[in-house]
Amino acid sequence: MTDDQLAEVERQLAQLHARKQLLAVRGAKRMRAQDTRRKILAGAVVLQQARENPEFRNWLRFQLGSALSRPADRQLFDLA
Repeated sequence: MTDDQLAEVERQLAQLHARKQLLAVRGAKRMRAQDTRRKILAGAVVLQQARENPEFRNWLRFQLGSALSRPADRQLFDLA
């Protein structure tokens, strides 16, 4: 194999490596977006149930009160 051929193979290898990294980043970004969407949809269902069911609303307030410590987060749910 000549030096030119070797350089060409190394260039192609570098391109493939860069493409592999790009695809990995895109995949991770897509997975984060899907996870965020799942959380939003699940939260919407939970909040709807809390509006309709006083027993569930009380349970949810207790759970949130136990789990949330940041004042800004607690304020979102009107927790003392």
